[in-house]
Amino acid sequence: GPQVTRGLLFPLFYLIFLVPFGEEFVPPLQTLTAKLSMAFLGLAGIPAHIEGVFIQTPFGLFEVAEACSGVKFLVAMVAYGALVANVCFRSVWRRAAFIAVSFIVPIIANGIRAYGIIHISYLTSTEFAVGVDHVIWGWIFFAIVMAMVMAIGWRFFDRRLDDTWLGDWAGEPASKRPVRGGWPLAVAALTVAALPAGWQAVVAQTGRVPMAAQVTLPEVAGWTKVPVKQAYPWTPQFTGADHQLLGSYQDAAGRRIELAVALFGWQEEGKEMIGFGQGAVPPGSEWSWANDTAAPFGGKAQRIFAPNAGREVVTFYVAGGTATGSAAQVKFAALGSRLLARDQAAVAILVSSEIDERNPPRPAIDAFIAAMGPPEALAQRLIAQARGR
Repeated sequence: GPQVTRGLLFPLFYLIFLVPFGEEFVPPLQTLTAKLSMAFLGLAGIPAHIEGVFIQTPFGLFEVAEACSGVKFLVAMVAYGALVANVCFRSVWRRAAFIAVSFIVPIIANGIRAYGIIHISYLTSTEFAVGVDHVIWGWIFFAIVMAMVMAIGWRFFDRRLDDTWLGDWAGEPASKRPVRGGWPLAVAALTVAALPAGWQAVVAQTGRVPMAAQVTLPEVAGWTKVPVKQAYPWTPQFTGADHQLLGSYQDAAGRRIELAVALFGWQEEGKEMIGFGQGAVPPGSEWSWANDTAAPFGGKAQRIFAPNAGREVVTFYVAGGTATGSAAQVKFAALGSRLLARDQAAVAILVSSEIDERNPPRPAIDAFIAAMGPPEALAQRLIAQARGR
């Protein structure tokens, strides 16, 4: 009944933490951790220079990598904070304040952790600091942070041991009226529950057109296709793509860019344009994301680095006929295409150029994008090629 349902609202809400998420928070957390580290290094009087997520010191170059973003601990701490807020507080404002503390403290603590590694390297060696990171910081430090968050909230706990767990409604008398029409209600409930699965089965294959034909990169006015020549090997990763192409172009002024394209006839588990490891920075490679740069309309821009090499990459995701740089928008577009039985084809278009202090990469990228035309139009042409039309 309504009394029990109200009491179960929190457990039902808590199921949201079963949804795998957090990857989208990695880049901003990397950047924030690097900036916090710089602030602490400044307070300690240690000279350092920051470039995105790379921190250069007189005794070494440090990268705030994805694993150092602290996103896993942050998500775990927020989940734990939500549980404590429900168990130990009755006041909505105190609950909100405790969850806010559970969010803020881990971020600051992770900045201290990254700073600590650099400072220990300054006092000893990088090898020793890495060992301390895995043993001390990785296991003990965050346990201390969790205990500290509990200590902050302890004196503000306002739920008594004898408080009811189902809230103020648990004491209300339940209705004694007999339930009529049980079987029809049960059948209706099962029908409503089965509708999404049935609809999914009906439209699962709708909009899926195999991309079997050969695809070639487009001719672009003012730019000539040339052999790929890279200071450090780079190929974006799009696992499950039906077609993936990479080519180089050069204009009359000698500026060079690389155009990478990935085509998907449809998206499903293991065949998604947006997902872990998909994009300009292949996991396990020497390439690392450094920072985002000014994004063009309908896209996103970022700088990535490898040993003695760097690139600026502009990415357009075309899904549902619209170009975007937002991973969330691509996910919603794919979901809408499947639910509404529309064309599920999607294309990733990446335009990049090597970073050269004498010739900044962005003018060449912007000039090529202008000559290339709207990403949506290019995507449609490539999809038509792949489908043999």
